[in-house]
Parts: sequence; structure tokens; C-alpha cells
Amino acid sequence: MARMIDVIGVPYHLGGTQNGTRGGPEGLVQNGFLAALEGRGHNVTYVNLRAVSGRDDIFCGAHHEGHRVRYADELIALIPLLARQTGLALVEGSTPLVLGGDHSIVMGSIGAALHPDALHDDRLGLVWIDAHYDAHTEWTTHTGNTHGMPLAALLGEGRQFRPAIGKQKFLPSQVIHIGAGVADCEPEEIELLSRLGVPCFPETFLAEKGWSPVYAALQALSSRVERIWVSFDLDSVCVEDAPGVSYRRLKGGLTRQEVLMLANWLSHTGKVVGADIVEMNFQYERLDAHGSSVTAHLASEFACQLLK
Repeated sequence: MARMIDVIGVPYHLGGTQNGTRGGPEGLVQNGFLAALEGRGHNVTYVNLRAVSGRDDIFCGAHHEGHRVRYADELIALIPLLARQTGLALVEGSTPLVLGGDHSIVMGSIGAALHPDALHDDRLGLVWIDAHYDAHTEWTTHTGNTHGMPLAALLGEGRQFRPAIGKQKFLPSQVIHIGAGVADCEPEEIELLSRLGVPCFPETFLAEKGWSPVYAALQALSSRVERIWVSFDLDSVCVEDAPGVSYRRLKGGLTRQEVLMLANWLSHTGKVVGADIVEMNFQYERLDAHGSSVTAHLASEFACQLLK
């Protein structure tokens, strides 16, 4: 069934240390992202959040890096801007599809979906696909990079971003994490998610036991919630299938086939209400034999499968 889809570009890169992610949204659009969705019959609109917000200071880091957490003030200002844009799409019955930028931005998009004014339903599930756990707080971060913190914040951990996100948070049973790499995560994150009881399926688990337990957990999640938000970090994919990302995995990763099968399965639940696709960096992109952008094409395929 055709959807109304609001694609929201968020050219924000201050959550990490590589500038290339700010070019992700426009680069995806230029490489046919919107056209791919329109080719499936969807009614697609696109807005660049930087352009409509008039807040260049937020996107350029014009304030300061901060102390313990880098550019915290900028992200705290960005979260409600993106939440407002995302919430407007949800209230109007459209599907928000947020293009990053780095993964820190989803505190705004997913935070909006958690708000009762947006969905009128507190049973929202979250599927997080990522090479990293993104489960640091301001107290455990090694780098001060905010793109390592959004999942913890959405679970109600840490204090720095709670006023911007709001009181809403996910129960651990409403979240599933897929694809973490052994060399890409840190002990504090693992301890937090384990203590909370968030179901996690890292690459070591997938290599040993396969995908059947993942789909069983997803089926159980789907039966408990009324809506599902999907947050897809392109660095969860192996470098052969997704070279154009800022923080490429040291080894391993999900395959193109695996992430597209996952998107297809999620689409069949009929419960996907919105999604993020983040961390695209064209500085590292590679073209295939036909001259097409490899990672951008994967991002388009993922979105089309997820929202079909």
C-alpha cells in the first residue's frame, strides 16, 4: 500500500569527529533515494532541517565543544527541532524517514515518536541495527562523542539529554539491538544493556546461532507493541556492502542480504511507523561496476523494503 512519507534530512555531524556525515542526507537524495521511494508509488516530501530551522549555529558547532560531552549544547538545541518536525509528520498520518547525519540525532526523531501526542499509544517498539551499542552516558563515555549515547538516553539513562527528550522512555523489553561488533563496543555499554535486560544480538551470537532467535525475538516484540520504529546505522553492514560510512567496522558486519531480509520481515508486521538511516559518509563511498553509489543504493533498498 502506498504511504505518505516525510523524508527529513538532518545534516548534523557534531556527534562524532568526522565531518562527512553532514553531507549524508543531500548525497542520498542526489543518488536517487527519493526517486526510489516514489518509484514504489509512495507520496514523498523532503525537507532539510537545517534549511527550515534557520539555526546554522547548531549545525556548524558555533558555540563550543563543551567539557565532558562534546557539543552537548548544540544537540540539546537540535533535539526539539527534529522532534517537532517528526511529530508533525506522525500527527498528519505520514511516515517520517530521517536521514542523518550521525546517530545522536535520533534522540529527536525517536523521542517524538515516544511522545503520547504523536501516536496516542504508549506501546512503541524499537529495533536498533548498529555495529555499536550507543549506550554510553555522560558518565561512562570514553570520547565525549554524543553519537555513542542515544540508545542509553532513550532508555532513560543519563541526565544530560533528558530535559530535551522529555519524560518518555523505552522499557528494555520494548527494544531489540542487532549487529554489534566485538571490536566496536565498550564494557560500560555492555554492562548497562545487560543490567537493563535489553535483548541484544551481536555478530558473535549471529555467527554461532544464526538468525532464527532474532526473528523469534522480533515476533515476540511485534506481539507486545502496536508500533515499531527502526533505527538503522549503516556501519552495521560489512565494508564490502557499505563502504560509505564514517566509522567502518574493523571486521565482520551484516551482509546486504541480511539487512534487506530484516527490513522485509519488519515491513510484514505492518507496524513500522518511522525509521532513521544514519552515518552515511560519501568521503569513503565506492561506486559499483555500473557507476552507482554502493552504500546509497543499499540505503534506498532498505527503505523501500521497510516501507513497502
